[in-house]
Amino acid sequence: MSATPIAMREASHRLTHYVTLAAAGDEFLIMRHGKPLARLGPVQAPARTNARAASSRAAKIKRALAVRAAKAWPAVRFDRADAYGE
Repeated sequence: MSATPIAMREASHRLTHYVTLAAAGDEFLIMRHGKPLARLGPVQAPARTNARAASSRAAKIKRALAVRAAKAWPAVRFDRADAYGE
C-alpha cells in the first residue's frame, strides 16, 4: 500500500482528520515544496508489549478491587429512626 501524498499546509490545517484516518490504517506522505518530509501512518506496537501491558492492567484491577472490598460499607440497612433517633 502506497502512502497518499498531502501538502504540508493541508496536513497542518486538517491534522485531526488525517490522524484519525491514519489510526484507521491509512498512510500519508507529507510533502513540502514537492519533496517528501514525513510519513503519517498507524502505530503497530509489538505483541509482547501489549501482552505485558494487559497482564499489568489485570493485576492493577485485581488490587483495586481487593482494596475496595476491604473498605466497603457494611451491608446494614438504616431507617429513619436510626438516622434521627426517633
